[in-house]
Amino acid sequence: KDLIRKWQYEQMMPDRTTCELAHLYFNPKTHKDGIP
Repeated sequence: KDLIRKWQYEQMMPDRTTCELAHLYFNPKTHKDGIP
């Protein structure tokens, strides 16, 4: 049974989107904080 179940797929997708959003939104903030 290699097929991914629907609830597993739904749980995996938000993780990817949140990770990408965090990479886009949180990194610039840290860089701005580092700049005097």
